[in-house]
Formats: sequence, structure tokens, C-alpha cells
Amino acid sequence: MLVVVSVVFGKDVADGGEKQSKLVQREQRQEEGLDKEAGVQKHDDKLQGKSHDHRSSSSETPAQDAGRTANKADEKKVEKLVTGSRAQARSRGGSTSMLLYEYEFVSETEINSNSDADKSYSKRESQIVTKLNATYAFDLTHYDKLGGILGRYHSQSRVNYVLVVVVQMIKCNSGPCDYDMPDLYVDFVQGGNNINNIFTNTSSKTKWNILLSAANIVHTPAISGGGDHQTVVRCFKIIIITPYGLCSYHFWRPEDKIFKRRVNKCSFDGIRNHSLIASATVHSYEHMIEYIQNAKMNADIAYIEADEKLHITSVPLKNALDMNIHTKTTLTMVNRTKVYVEPLCDMEETASECAESRLSLTKLGKSWQVVKQNLWMGLLKKIMEKYHKIKAQKRLDEVSENSDGSFIFSELVDAVSLATTEQLLETFEDKRNDPFLGVFTNALGSAGTMRTHRFARDVVLVRKQQFVSKYLESVALSTKLNDEVVDDIKVVCDEIQWLFTELAKQEQPIEQNETKKVANQNEDVDESKEALDHNRNFIRQIAFAYATLLNRFCKSSKSRLNACNNHKDKNVNEFIVAITKCDRRDVDCNRSALQILVNLPVAGVVPYASQFICSKDNSAQLFLQKNALKLLAFVETEFIETPVINKLLRIFRNACPLAQSTTDQTLTIDVLMNAVPEHASVDDYWKQLRKFKLFRNHYLHRSLKAMSNVYNVKIAESNNHIIESTSKTEFNNEIFKRSDFLISVRRQNGHQNSPVLALTVDTAGLANVVSDSQSEESDMDAYEAPEAVVQLSLFGSSLPPIKIFDSYTGLLSTVWNADGSIINAHETNIIWRQFVNVIPLFNGMTLTNDMIGGFSLKVSGSSKTSILNRDAQSTMINDVSASLDTKLTLVNGNGVVGNLWHRLSASGSVVLDLDVDFYAEPYLFCAVVSQGPLQLKYASTKKTMSYYQRIDNGKPKQNKFSHTVITPPHCYALNRRSTEMCNEMFKHKE
Repeated sequence: MLVVVSVVFGKDVADGGEKQSKLVQREQRQEEGLDKEAGVQKHDDKLQGKSHDHRSSSSETPAQDAGRTANKADEKKVEKLVTGSRAQARSRGGSTSMLLYEYEFVSETEINSNSDADKSYSKRESQIVTKLNATYAFDLTHYDKLGGILGRYHSQSRVNYVLVVVVQMIKCNSGPCDYDMPDLYVDFVQGGNNINNIFTNTSSKTKWNILLSAANIVHTPAISGGGDHQTVVRCFKIIIITPYGLCSYHFWRPEDKIFKRRVNKCSFDGIRNHSLIASATVHSYEHMIEYIQNAKMNADIAYIEADEKLHITSVPLKNALDMNIHTKTTLTMVNRTKVYVEPLCDMEETASECAESRLSLTKLGKSWQVVKQNLWMGLLKKIMEKYHKIKAQKRLDEVSENSDGSFIFSELVDAVSLATTEQLLETFEDKRNDPFLGVFTNALGSAGTMRTHRFARDVVLVRKQQFVSKYLESVALSTKLNDEVVDDIKVVCDEIQWLFTELAKQEQPIEQNETKKVANQNEDVDESKEALDHNRNFIRQIAFAYATLLNRFCKSSKSRLNACNNHKDKNVNEFIVAITKCDRRDVDCNRSALQILVNLPVAGVVPYASQFICSKDNSAQLFLQKNALKLLAFVETEFIETPVINKLLRIFRNACPLAQSTTDQTLTIDVLMNAVPEHASVDDYWKQLRKFKLFRNHYLHRSLKAMSNVYNVKIAESNNHIIESTSKTEFNNEIFKRSDFLISVRRQNGHQNSPVLALTVDTAGLANVVSDSQSEESDMDAYEAPEAVVQLSLFGSSLPPIKIFDSYTGLLSTVWNADGSIINAHETNIIWRQFVNVIPLFNGMTLTNDMIGGFSLKVSGSSKTSILNRDAQSTMINDVSASLDTKLTLVNGNGVVGNLWHRLSASGSVVLDLDVDFYAEPYLFCAVVSQGPLQLKYASTKKTMSYYQRIDNGKPKQNKFSHTVITPPHCYALNRRSTEMCNEMFKHKE
């Protein structure tokens, strides 16, 4: 079933050119003598015995014994072929010798899971084992025009001899190998056995098979003449292109007649490879191959043992996801025959020229990366296209009923990615799906293909404009960074500045004519202003999404990140120029630019943001400095230069031309804590901070007018990763100013902090409305109208902020309507992990690895304010469900051999309760984080099909396992200060 090529490793013979013909004749006579004296079978038995003695292998299996009996019958056919070929060659007067080899291919593959849940089941029930035994043949069809012997170098010029090798399948002895395989032709260089090109004798799409696997095992990237110990270096890194991706490679000779090759540390790019959480899943591949040469005079490879391992795990969820694929393959020479035939090609033709011009073969490629692209590597698309119509409809109907919406959404994204435009339109126009079009729009954005983008742009967003925000927040975090989609969004972004200008022109006449409008015209004015607000919001949403996409492109590789930070990326530069092209007096334009650039915190935004901090401009001080400080907190510390740090220190010391609010001072600390250690030693840094009055012992408790609370809650911990929530609340002069709530995944060493959910509430102008006392802080608030803004961030991508109220009227309306009823604030679905790849294995089969992780979020809340009791209660409920599905499918030429599917899911809620008592100053407040019931699910399914079941479309043998754990709700412990304040407040209420 597989072809092995006769190779000489590490042989470097410097024979004189005049001696070459004698050398060829002498070796031909010696080889003929071996065939006559010892016999082909006796010679093969010795080779077989040596290789098996070296391995200390067990006795033959019944399948192998049957293969031996079949080989004896085939031996007579080979002998007849040899005799006939010699007679034909002599009668024609010209001939060339060709070596014909037969190898036995034996392989065993085991797929299993070592997760904690699987350990409760027997190993036999939870693993897939596939064994096969086959025999294949190959012959040397053509010598290159340089001539020579197998494995020898040309004398003097030392040019490698090049051959075309034909690999043919002979017999499937047992296992899933009985399917058609086209002949395989390999143009390679002897000595290092390097591949020049691979060809096949069929024009149709070739599947990965045993013959290709044999060529992959036998042929190495070792450099001919490069010595017995070598690595392959590419771009100053020890990596090569393999069927698995870019890998590290090592080739060496531990002892005479034995060579080894190791390939590991592979970078699995995959058809799709998307992750919003670092180290969410890790693929580790390694194979080791040992070659044993014939101990006699020729340098044939008598025995090969290949060991291949693939490990799939999750760093934070190692105990829940731990899958292993192990393949062990042996190639054993069972026959070697010399045949005399008429040459197929002229000696002047190269091997590739002979294959393409004379034999009319189809070229698959030179590198394995190209070969893999020209193969049919699995049945994933065929399976999905068969079922996606039914599944898409079913999933949409189940979304509202199933609490674990993330899993349904993950499957929906898979189906949408492969759907045709007609199928998408059919789903969209089905009236039964109207309640679920929001989820459908999220799936279109998450798919990230040009087809889904065009459908969303031309159909969904035209007919259902209310779903614009859902599509844009999903496409910003789509599973595929598609250049065409980004370019299409860029076309709109290029017009942002022009649109902002036009909107401003349209808005001015409306404001001037408001007082001149008569009563019956007021409705038209309101409609015009509403249209302008809608257009402005639409532009902002596009800008937020485009900034996130650009940031993801920048972070996709180190070279791109350097280009973005060094002002060498054209798209990033043009976007920053367009978004910041605002008049300095235009507060709204500059504030929007600062908020949008939080999603693109490259080095180029620092000069723009720094002009608004510690400024003499009163409007910049009041309305822009806070947003500028928030932007600088996201910028890498190496780009915060000394002049900016000096400005930050003046804000912190309240030494700027204008008085500084405590909110801005606390925001400054966030930037300084990140930036200063990069520019000074840690010791000097803390010495300088201790000189500030606010950092002296006990000074903070006596003089700071602000009252804040910051505490961290560890939600879960696993394998050096922590899921935690951080809550910050700030009161200035007993007036609520802002709160930040963050859920993130962090490594314990402090590096790689991956934000999952962040919710920020900012207020301004409340001092004169709520408090009777006068202070410097309240005087600053006098310049601002009452305002409250909420902003949500998902996986580091900020959404446009939403205003709760922005006037006295809005504040009063909010207070009167705060009756404690539940309000659905936001609902979204995101794919946080997707990996799709097809991996060719040494057993001649392919392994399809399909992995997808979904995240569903529903934010709701309630607020109740009592003017009579002068207190307020607010609750924010975050209903979260997350899932990770991993499916391994083993496929051969006839179809699916078996698959192993694992699903991890979790659903629960995180609740933030905030109680405020403003009966008397200082106001009391209590913030508590709690967790509702948490449901953890683990499910596993194993399916296997025999050969006859695949042929007859029978039902597979199936084993299913599931495990569910429900943890009770509980509140997280507060720190001492928070506990004291909560106790004091509740005592007052009693």
C-alpha cells in the first residue's frame, strides 16, 4: 500500500569519472550473483530477521502471516517478470536495469482522552484503535542525465544522482486500506533523499493515502553531503516546511547503518486558527523515525520504524481536555529484484521533465505544504454541507429554550460558514426565525467570510438596521481575519471625517432654527435630529469595529506589530489621521476619537492623547483628559516617553495649570504604575512615590477627599491560570463618580492577562444635584451637566459607550423610573476559539481536528431609588455560558473510520450588587460580587465504523458518556474595609 525508496544516507564516494562504468558493471555482476547464489527469498529472510532482531519484536500476527503466504505466490509472478524483461531487452538490443522493491507496511493508531472525566470509564470504551497491514512496491523508473548508481555521487563534480521512483500499491492484507490509490512518482535526490517534486498518474483530486505516507516517512529534508548530524535552518530558526506546518527538524546517525530523524515543535496554523484567550488550546506534534540499512554491500533501507504523537490540551483546562493520537508504523523490505527494461525517457531529460513530458503525470508540488493543498484532505465540508440546512434551523429554534446558548451558537457559526447565499436568504426570510435574527446576525459576523459579510451588508443591515451593532461587534472578533472584509469596512472608514463634517453642517442650521419653528414643525425637527444621531452612531460603531480589526492584524505577528508601532502600516496610519482630524475646540469629535483609539493602542496614538492632559484648555481639562488617560493606560509602557510621564506626575501632584479632579489623579496612577518601572529602577521608582504626600504614612486617611474601594475575587483556578473579577468603585466628596467591573483570565506569573468582560460606569455633574456641601470638586462639576455613561468591553474590544442620561431632565427621569424592574441591557454571542485543520498521519489516513469555543453573554440589571429613604439599590446580572467542543475524525479513502468528540461547557451568572445610603454625609455604599448556580458539563462520544458498514452506509458503533456538576451559589468574601462599610450601612438601615 505504501512505497519506500531505496536510499543511501551519509554515503560520500569520490570515484574517478573514468572508473564509473567499471564500478557499475562490477555492482551489476555482484547483484546478479546474489540473486543466483542466495536467492531472493533467502536474502529477504536475512533482512527480515535482522530488522526484527534489532527491534526484539513479538511473533507475527495472523494478518502478517497471511501476507507472507501471499508474497510467496507473488514471487513467481515477479520471477516471470524478471525473465520476460531480460528476454525483451536482449531482443531489442538496448536495456537498462531497474530495481523493484516490495515492502510490508504495518501501522497501528490509537486515539484516546486522558481527561479526569474519561478516567471513570474503561480505556477500551473511550478510545479508538485502528490497525492495518498492506504490501506496496516501488521501482526506479528513470535515472537523471547525470547517471550513476543509487546513493552514489558523481565523481569529481560531486553532483547528486537524481531518480524518479514509482510507488505502487500491491495488496491490502488487513485493516482500512482496501481502496483505490493512484501511482505515485517521486523525483528526489539520492544521498540526502531530498524531494524535488511529487507526481501522480491521475488528474483528479488525490486523497492522502498509504503511498503518500510512505514517501513522507522515507524522504527527509537532510542536506545531501551535509554530514551525519544536521538540522535544517530557515530564517535563522531551526524550522522546515512539513505536512504539519513549520517544524523543528533534526537528522543524525547514532551508529553505523542506523539513521534517525526527529520533527517537533510544529506551528499548526490550520485552515482556521482563532483565539481570544492566550494558551486556550495547545497542539503538540512530534515524530521520530529510525532507518536501518542493509548490512550487506548495497545501501538499501531494510527496515523503518516511525513513531508519531499528537497531543491536544488546554493550559487552563488541562484536566478537562487532554487528547492523544499515537501512530506506530513499520516498513519492512520483503523483496528486492532487478529487472531489465527499455528506458522510458532519454538520459538527457531530468527526472521532472521525464515525469511531465513523457509520462504526462500530474504534479502535486515540491514542498509538503503545496502537496497538501493539492490533496483532498477529508470529508469535513461534505459532512457539514449535508446537514447544515437542518441544523441551522434547529439551532435557531432552540436558542431561546436552551440555557447553554454558546454551544448552539458555535454549531450555528459552523453551518453559516459553509452555507450558500440562497440558504442564508432562506433562513433569514423564514418568519419563524424573526425572534432569533440577532443570534443569526452574530453568526454572520463571527464567520468572517466575504460571502457572509456581503449577505449581512446587502440584506440583513438593509432590511433590519437594528442589528447593525450586533453584526459589527461580532465581525470585530470574527474567527477569520479576512482581508477583503477589512478592506470593505475600510471604504466606509475612509469617509468618516467627511461624514462627521457633513453631519456638523446639517446639525447647525437645525439648532439655529429651533426657536423659529412653529409648533406644527417641531416634529420635523425631532425627526431630523434623530436621523443625525442615528448616522453618527452608525459611523462610531463602524469605527470601533474597524479599530479592533486593525489591532488584531497588528498583533497577528511580531513583524506586523513592529510595523504598526513604527508608523509603517499604511492602514493604521491612515485610520489614525482620519479619526483624529478634529478641530481642537470640537469636544465631541476629539472625545469620540479618544474612545475609539482605545481599540487600537499603538505607539502612534500617544502624541494625540498627550496633548489633552495637563492642559491650559479648560474644555480639554473637563471633557477630554479623562478619556486621554484611559487611552494611555492601554498603550504599551515602552511608548510612554519621559515628557508624557512628567505631565502625568504633575496631574498626580495637582501641579498643572488647572486644578485636577481626584478621578483624573487616580486614572493617572494606573498609567504611572505601568509606565514608570520601564524608565527607572524599581527601587528609585518607589522612593520617588514615597516623597508624595499622598503616599506618606497615614496621610491618605487624613487628607484624601476621595473614597474608593478596590477588591479582587478569585472565581476559579486551574493549572497556573486564574479566572478573577476585579471591582473598583470611586466616590469623590461622597458623590459616586465611577465604577469598573472586570472578569479576566490571568496567568499566576502576572504575564498574559486576557480580559473577558469589562463594564465601566462614569458619571459627571452630580455634585450640585445630590450634595449640599461645597468643595473644589463640586465647583468643577458645576461646569458639567449631569451625565452617566456605560461602556461594555468584550475580550479587549470596547463597544461604543451608551449614555444613561445627559441632562437634568434625563437624571430625573432615570430616578423616577428606577422602580426595581429588570432591564435587558445587552445580549451577544462570540466565538472565542476556533481551530480547523486536517493532519496527514503516517498510517495513510487523515485526522480532521475541528475545535470551536463559543461564549454567550446576557447583561441585565435593575435599579431602585427611594427619594423618601434617600437610598438606592442597583443590581447587574451577567448570565454567561461558554463551551469548547473538540472533534477528531479519522478518515481514509473510503470515508470516516471513526471519530472522538469531546464537549466542555459551563453556564452560570456573576452578580454585582451595589447599595448606597445617602441619608447623611459621608455616604455609605456596599458592593458585593456573588455567583449563581454554576453548571459544568462534560460529554464524550466515540463512533467507529467497520469497512462493510462504510460501504453499505450502515450505522456506526457508538459509545456516549456524560458528566454534570452543579455548584451552589455563593458570595465572594470582601476585604476588611469593604466588610466594615457594608456592616455600618446595614446597621444604619436597621
